[in-house]
Amino acid sequence: MSAVKKALSVFMCFLLLNTMFWSKAPLHAEVVAVPPGSTVTLQVNDTISPRESREGTEVKFIVVDGIYVENKMVVVPGAEAIGIVKQAYSNRIIGGAGTLTVDVTSVTAVDGSQIPVHGSITVEGRSNLLIALLVGFFLCPLGCLIHGEDARLLSGTNIVARVSGVHEVIVEP
Repeated sequence: MSAVKKALSVFMCFLLLNTMFWSKAPLHAEVVAVPPGSTVTLQVNDTISPRESREGTEVKFIVVDGIYVENKMVVVPGAEAIGIVKQAYSNRIIGGAGTLTVDVTSVTAVDGSQIPVHGSITVEGRSNLLIALLVGFFLCPLGCLIHGEDARLLSGTNIVARVSGVHEVIVEP
């Protein structure tokens, strides 16, 4: 019985050591360097406005056009991209318009890594300043309480972002 236990112990050690050193990358994977400045087109998932979002709120995008490097796709269409609200001002009295700025920060590559990107979009509501002042001065002081239009980044809006720096991605052939 002792010989069986020894053989089983040796087999288990061999099996354990073999699995410890296996690479998680596919056997025929290649490392591709994504050059800085590569462009990717993104689309806003949900409508965003300053009323629902504050500065620092995370915003999700979907990749519309992927990134190809050396005829290999490193970012697939449909992949997720992340951005943050940089500036969010609601509409104000005396006709002040709302403003919303969103910066794109990263996009997900085919190997699951995050590629840093930079891109920004700013939307502004319509200003009603002139109407508020005219109504306020000539007709009624309460006209100064007229608000401007709130800024809204509509679902489906496209934004182009560019890769920041060189990033390596593992791709399968």
